[in-house]
Amino acid sequence: MQNRPRTYNSSPLAKSRGGNKYTLSGSAPKPRKKNRGSALWLRRFIALCVALTVIAGVVYLITLIPKRENNAAQRLWFNPTDPSGAFGADFLFLSGGMLSCVGVNGELRWQQTLAGANADFSAESGFVAAWSGRQYMILDSSGKILVSDTMAGNVQFARVGASYAAALIGEGAAQFILLTDHMGNVIERIEDLDAAFVTDFGFFDSSDVRLWVLGMDLEGAETKTVFSTYDPRSGRSTGSADIFDQLIYNVYKQNKLLMLAGTSSLTAYDYNCTQSTAIASVTAYGWQLARTRAVRNETYALLRKNPQSADNRMTREFRLVASASDLQLRPPEPCFDGLLGSRGVYLFSAGKVYSAPYGSAAFTATDLPVQIDSLLCILEGDVAIAASGAEVYILKLPQPK
Repeated sequence: MQNRPRTYNSSPLAKSRGGNKYTLSGSAPKPRKKNRGSALWLRRFIALCVALTVIAGVVYLITLIPKRENNAAQRLWFNPTDPSGAFGADFLFLSGGMLSCVGVNGELRWQQTLAGANADFSAESGFVAAWSGRQYMILDSSGKILVSDTMAGNVQFARVGASYAAALIGEGAAQFILLTDHMGNVIERIEDLDAAFVTDFGFFDSSDVRLWVLGMDLEGAETKTVFSTYDPRSGRSTGSADIFDQLIYNVYKQNKLLMLAGTSSLTAYDYNCTQSTAIASVTAYGWQLARTRAVRNETYALLRKNPQSADNRMTREFRLVASASDLQLRPPEPCFDGLLGSRGVYLFSAGKVYSAPYGSAAFTATDLPVQIDSLLCILEGDVAIAASGAEVYILKLPQPK
């Protein structure tokens, strides 16, 4: 029997048992590749952890920064004797021939040129009436000029409401009230005025569709207050009343009624100039109306005791009058003035503000960041515009508790 030579099995089907290091080609096997997807995921995970750590550190550092208090003061650069007033959540002031609108943080919203020695403005219901000499303008809430016209005579003053605008033009017996819409279209020219001297007028009723006019006249040796109402839609007078027993110095709205503030009482009248029995008359002799504020379906009136002298305005005697209530207010220390916010009353001494919710006489004291001596107005959001000498500040007031 013939011996065959022994050979190694190099068949591709041969299994490598016991650590055979040869492959089909006879070369050494390549090393197994690492899982690159797992390595990439690990790097991303580490990067995410680092980023989250940095963000947490930044947040922690931010918490260490002192926060601006709710009643912090910010300076406004104009003279407190210049014309100014609230405009919703914004503030308007006229200085250097420029009418400026700023926000609650002092940021400039818009400006319009309004030059002249007797330049002034009035703002309400999202519109502005501005005048200087014979120049008369109506602007919307963004400062856009809707009307710019030259009147037949000097504009004494003007008022604007939700539906109409009115301007008192001319002097003496030749004066008249020009009633227009917001685009300047003439609705009525009221020449037959009941009073020889018109002191104020404004709009009332739903959507401000009626006009009231307040004036003064002489009845022999006696001075009388003349109160009149008009309906622009019909172009006619709807009522007139002569008031002899007191001097009326302010008119404010109480829903569809008008409250006449006088030297001896607060009295309600309807659109026919007839005294209303829906709201009882409130005795106000020795008191003066300081502020009014409509909150939902109620209008509040803040009264303060008449100052003893021009140099002594401090008092602890205040009253909050509503349609069916008359609440006595006595702050812990004498205050020089007050404001009415969206939720309650604010009374001010030089360095503190005392706040109380509507219907309460319990005050909470809060230190003011600056010493103040006068108040200009309050904006929506309970932001006060106050003055300290010739400096004007924005004060964010605390919520009454």
